Amino acid sequence: MIILFVLIIFLAYQAYFELNKNLETSETDALDLIDQRMQTVFLEINNFPGDASNDILFSSRLSCFNNLFNLESSDSMKEDIENNFIAFLKQSSAYYQIRYIDESGRVIVGADFDGINYKIINEKDLKEERFKDYFNQVIDLNREEVFISKLDLNIKNREIENRGTKDKPKYVPVIRYATPVFNKQGDSRGVIISNIYADYFLEDIRRSQREGELTFLINNEGYYLAHPDKTKEFSFMFNDKKDNFKNDYIINSENILTDCSKRRTENNNLIFTYRCIYPRAGSFEIHEGSKKLLEGNNGDYHWILVTVTDKKGIEKPLKDFKIKYIWIGLFYFVIILIITVLVGLIYSNNLTSTKSH
Repeated sequence: MIILFVLIIFLAYQAYFELNKNLETSETDALDLIDQRMQTVFLEINNFPGDASNDILFSSRLSCFNNLFNLESSDSMKEDIENNFIAFLKQSSAYYQIRYIDESGRVIVGADFDGINYKIINEKDLKEERFKDYFNQVIDLNREEVFISKLDLNIKNREIENRGTKDKPKYVPVIRYATPVFNKQGDSRGVIISNIYADYFLEDIRRSQREGELTFLINNEGYYLAHPDKTKEFSFMFNDKKDNFKNDYIINSENILTDCSKRRTENNNLIFTYRCIYPRAGSFEIHEGSKKLLEGNNGDYHWILVTVTDKKGIEKPLKDFKIKYIWIGLFYFVIILIITVLVGLIYSNNLTSTKSH
C-alpha cells in the first residue's frame, strides 16, 4: 500500500511537471508562429522595392539621354526616351509614372500607366508643378545617388489625388525614386523621377489579417500607412490627423516607436510583434551598393510593421490543452486508485484468510 501511495504521488508530480513543460512549449510555438507570419509579410514588403533604386539608376545611364544632350536634332531622341520609359513602366505594374525634367526644371518627357494602358504624356500636359520640390533636392546629387521620398499620397493639381468618389475615395499612395542625369562631360542635365504605386505591397499587409490579429504598417511618427480600416491611413495628410498608433495603443506605443532593437512587447491583453523597415538602398534593410539618399537625408525616418495579437487567441488553446491534460490525469488517477483499492481488498482478504487458519 505504501509503495502504491508513493507511486501515485510520483505520477501526480510527473504529470504536473509534464503539463507545465508542454504548456511552455505550446506557448513558445504559438509565439513562433506569429513571428513566422510577421516574417512572411515583412519579406513580401521588403523584396519588391529593393530593385527600384537600381532600376532608376539604370535608366539614367541609357544612351538615349547622351544622344539627346549631344545632338542638335532631338525629336527622334525624345522618341527613343519615350520608348525606354514605356519599357521601364512595363517592368512592374507598381511603376505607374516616370518623368525626365531638364536642368531648368521643365518636364520634357513623361509616361504613365493607369493600370490598363501605357501612354506618353503630351507636351502640353507636362507642366506639373508637383515635381518642383523633388527636383530641387535631386538636381544637386552626384552620380549614383538616388533620392527616395517618404511614403505618402500623390498630389495632383495641388490636391490629394482621388481616383474614387467623395463617399468612397481611392487615394494613391506613392514612393518617388529620383536620380540626376549627366552628359558625357559630367554636367548635370536634369533628373529622372519615377513614382511607385505603394498599394502594390500595402495591400499585402491588409490581406494578411487573421482572426485575433491585426497587422499594419506605421511610420516613425505612428501614422498608419497600411491598416485593415483604410480610413485610418495617411491621417497626417488630412486636417484632423487623429488616427495614430499612439492614440490607439497608448501604453505600448512609445516602446515600439523608439526602440527598434526589440521585436516583441505586451500588456495584459495584447502581444505586439514588430519589425522596423528602413526604405533605402538595394533592399529596405541593407544599405549597400551605390549611395542612396533618403528624403531630407533624415536617418530617423522608417516604417514599422506591427502585428497586434489578442492573448485570448493564444490562451484559449492552452486552456483547452490544460483541461484535456487534467482530465487524462484524473482518468489515470482513478484507474490507479481502483487498482490500489482492489489490491488493498485482496491483501486484506488474504490477511483475514491467513489469520483464520
